[in-house]
Amino acid sequence: MSISFFKKYSFTKEAIEHLKNLEIDIFSLSEQHPDVLNAAVENIEMILDRGEYNEKELYQNEEILVYPISKMLIELINNDYLRYKFADVVSKRTSKLLSKENFNLINNIAKNTFDWNLSFEDLNLNIQYDCKMKFHNYLSVAPNFRDSIWKLINRRLDLGWVFLKKQEIIRLISEKVKQDIIKKPIKKKELPKIPNFLEEKVKNLQNSAQKYESKLQTGLKGKLITSKETYPPCIVSILKELQKGVNLDHTSRLVFIFFLLNTEKPIEEIVDLFRTQPDFNEAKTTYYVEHAAGERGSGTKYSSYGCPKIKTYGLCKEKEDFWCHTKKINHPIQYFERKNWKIQNVIIPKILAFPLLITSNKKYDRNFY
Repeated sequence: MSISFFKKYSFTKEAIEHLKNLEIDIFSLSEQHPDVLNAAVENIEMILDRGEYNEKELYQNEEILVYPISKMLIELINNDYLRYKFADVVSKRTSKLLSKENFNLINNIAKNTFDWNLSFEDLNLNIQYDCKMKFHNYLSVAPNFRDSIWKLINRRLDLGWVFLKKQEIIRLISEKVKQDIIKKPIKKKELPKIPNFLEEKVKNLQNSAQKYESKLQTGLKGKLITSKETYPPCIVSILKELQKGVNLDHTSRLVFIFFLLNTEKPIEEIVDLFRTQPDFNEAKTTYYVEHAAGERGSGTKYSSYGCPKIKTYGLCKEKEDFWCHTKKINHPIQYFERKNWKIQNVIIPKILAFPLLITSNKKYDRNFY
């Protein structure tokens, strides 16, 4: 494998083995590889500021050091928002690079790095597909996508093989890369003690990540405080992921947007809620929300998904909420309207009446609320 391959696909087994053979000493980075260290710091800054990966050209082997050092710095910084952002940027970069590669290279990465079983045999009757994958390999990643097209029941399946197109394999690999970054961080005991020369850089990056996250969450909480008490648990769950900076899948975004639009939430406020997303693009987000609101395209406003459909997407959280399984709720808007009615007609009147109860010396009811 070439240095170019290692630089582009630093997460692969071959790149990791090559890196081990280099025997890089982290404590000598500032002296032996100052450009690499600076490039890694710049990489994190670019990911935070612009959501882009630093493709700065360095000398031969130095280029492949940027990814592992960036990853190490992110673990030392220990900020979940930054970790999600980094994972999303690396995933999208991987997808973009793989789309230009031949199938042989893609197959090698799938097989050697992730131990996936792909086959190109017996595809003559299925010319719309490029390969097939063992279903257990497919299911190790596909459930992360909530779009119905990824459900096993909607795939061509034959003798334990799932038939796929090239771009779908690339999507699966890119998602696997992202999930490994998020779910398999470097173990604390394997992290080196921060060298003196790195302490200031790590501290500055920590401050930058915390300030950026705080700024986004402060704005988000301000938008939600008047409404979240009336939202069903499925929507609250999506809100929590937004606050963490988790990159929402397409279906979660649609469920969230359609619901908010049908509660008369202003388009501008809905767009603002997505600013915590690692891949946020204001122009695109505004376009999609306006389209869903019926202000673009056909002019049709989309209705909020009902509970049965939300369940099929794996987004239902009815077991987490008393109302959902005792009030016969079958639609998020129904939940929203009932909660609003109770707050306006029961809770608020009781709160307003509370001082009168105290002054009239009436016994306080423990079940008042």
